This record gives sequence, structure tokens and C-alpha cells, in this order.
Amino acid sequence: MLGNSFIENILARILSTPENVNSDTARFIRIVKIGSPIGLAIHIIYLMIFWKLDLMVLANFNAASVFLWASGIWLVYVHQNIQMPFVVLVLIEIPLHAILATVYLGMEPAFYFYLLSTVTLTLVNSFFERRLRIIISGFYVLMFVALGAVTVVTEPLHQLSENWQLFFFMFNATGIALLVSGYIGTYEWMATKAEAELTVEYDRAEGLLRNILPDAIAEKLKDSPELIAEEHEQVSILFADIVGFTAASSRLTPAALIVNLNRVFSRFDDLVSKYDVEKIKTIGDAYMVVAGLPSAQKDHATIIVSLALDMLEAANEINEVSDIPLEIRIGINSGPVVAGVIGHKKFAYDLWGDAVNVAARMEELGQAGTVQITQATRKLLGDEFSYRDLGQIDVKGKGELQAYSVTDENRSFPQ
Repeated sequence: MLGNSFIENILARILSTPENVNSDTARFIRIVKIGSPIGLAIHIIYLMIFWKLDLMVLANFNAASVFLWASGIWLVYVHQNIQMPFVVLVLIEIPLHAILATVYLGMEPAFYFYLLSTVTLTLVNSFFERRLRIIISGFYVLMFVALGAVTVVTEPLHQLSENWQLFFFMFNATGIALLVSGYIGTYEWMATKAEAELTVEYDRAEGLLRNILPDAIAEKLKDSPELIAEEHEQVSILFADIVGFTAASSRLTPAALIVNLNRVFSRFDDLVSKYDVEKIKTIGDAYMVVAGLPSAQKDHATIIVSLALDMLEAANEINEVSDIPLEIRIGINSGPVVAGVIGHKKFAYDLWGDAVNVAARMEELGQAGTVQITQATRKLLGDEFSYRDLGQIDVKGKGELQAYSVTDENRSFPQ
């Protein structure tokens, strides 16, 4: 356990990045954090070999390089500074090392291949603008070709034995191949990981969006984030309210209040999904649903009344385990509305129109445990349910309106 914890801490340290950088820069920082210790180790090995071969010019250069690489690691790990080490080590030290070693020892040891690692690192670098990266990489490609051409027609300053030439060639070719493959592989792995995480976040955001908005409206909003408002000639609107909830909830803690409210509304959400209607919103202990949009439904009134009766039944079942007495009243009206999304912050799908106001009044004036509907909804239902004529009721802003209560004695809609 201790060993695993130690390794995890080391990996977390290596892979940590500043919070204020984008994902591309974070990936490159991780690559440099992994590659810098490898670069330091290689230069230490070269220092010892050149010292043993009495190649003091190259040994002294590698001594300076070891200091630079150690300083670069300190900047990267301690100060999260990536630009200075990249410029000094990648754009200056590696090319100079490749040129000096190639001029001094010739092409056979293959030191000039290190220019290719500079090309690779420059291309995956993210804090330079893309065009600049291409220009720098192109410059080092030309340098690679020119160095090879010059070395072919000139003699090296020091002639190594064939065994040492073979050793350096194998060491350099293998090391550079592994280094370039490691850089590209690490970058590709981190890019794939980031894309997978992005996909998860995208799916989560899509799920949240679909919970807030109808699918058709969500697609429109993604395509054009402007005002979305659509007229619907005939829909049915339902308002449900928990009777006496405010007074009863005063006896509960806030946490218990939310638990009880969530128990009710979660059950209502399941019923909304069952009948394939649209939940518009909750307002305190009130619940608003509409049938007939965003896609038209010919039997929207029948659907919404069937939903209402199921909601009454669900409330009775929940009442048996609720911490407070639970009774709901429901009001329904049918008519034209305008539906859509307004504003550009914390947007929500909503309905407007006289039909909405009347539905809200039906709920306010209803009795606990009943579904109260208007004449407009009654005409759309026919004889599919049982009704009780409530006569004319005084509706604020509308005057006297005919109202009915509904029961399910003759209910024929599929359950």
C-alpha cells in the first residue's frame, strides 16, 4: 500500500499542470515533464563517455548541458514554467549539440538525428502559434538536410574507432526513435484521454439540456441561440399544487422538506415520461405540465386528464409514507399558447397566453383531491371520463366560467 501511494504521488506530481492553462498546453507540459529527466540522463551518460574518450570539447559542452537540463527540470517542476526550458533546451541546446557532435565526430554516430526530435517537439508544442511552429520545424528540417550534406563532403575533427561509431549509432538511433515515439505516443494517449473525457462531459451536458428543454427545442437552440417562440393552436395545460404544503412544511427541517417534495415530484416526473408530455417547471410546491407540444397531439386533452388522475392516485400512495399530510389539487385548461425560450442566460422553456392563466386559476380554485377542468377541455374529452358539473365559478380577470371536476369511473384511456 505504501509503495502504491508513493508511486501515485510521484505520478500526480509529474502529471500536475497549472489550473489556468488550456488542455493543449497541459498535455505539452506533461510531455516535457516526462522527457526532461530522460534528456538529463542522456546528457550525463554522454558527459561520462566523452570524458572517458578524452573528447574535452564535447565533455565540457555536455557538462554545460547537464546544468541547463537540471535547471530546466527545476523550472518545470517547481515553477511550472515551460516556455523558458523549451526555448533553451529544445530550440537551442539540442540543435547545437547535434551540430557540434556531428561536425566533431562525423555522420556515422548519427548525432544529427537529434534535430528530428526538435522538429517533433516543436510541432506538438502548444504555446506557440501554429504557423510559427511550422516555420520553426521547417527550419530545423532544412538544418538537418544541410548538416548531412556538409558532413558528407567534409572530414570529422576526430575519428572514432568503428566500435565506438557503431555504439553511438545504435545508442542515438534507438534513443531518438524511442524518444520521438514516446513523445508522439504520450501526446496521442493524452489527446485520446482528453477527447474521451470531453465526450463524457458533452453527453452529460446533453442530458442536462434534454432535461431542461424538449428535444426539438434543444436542437433549435444549439443551431441558432436566438429567440425561440412558437404558436400552438391547441394544447392542454395542467397545474398541480400540494394543498396546505406551506403550513405543514413549517414543522419540518429544510432537509426533510426537500425529501418529501422530491418524493412527490419524482413520482410525477415518471408519470410525465409515461404519457410522453412536457414538464414545463416547478414553482415551489406547484407542478406544471403541457400536452400537445412541441409536437401536436390530437388527443392532448385525454392524455393530460389521464395524467392528472394518475397523479391523484400517486399522491394517495405517497401520503402513506409522507411526513406531512399530502393532498393535491389539479387544474386543467385547453387552448392556444405561445411556447419558447427567451433571454440568453439561465434559459428555460415556458408557455404564455390566456389559456395558461386560466389553467392556473382552475388549480387555485379547485378542491383538494380533485381535477378541475374548463369548458374548453370538457368539449375535447367527450364521454371518456365521468364529470361533475360545478356550474359557473368566478375567475379573476375572466369573470364567470363553466367548470367541471373529473373522475375516472368511465376512463377508457390506456393506463
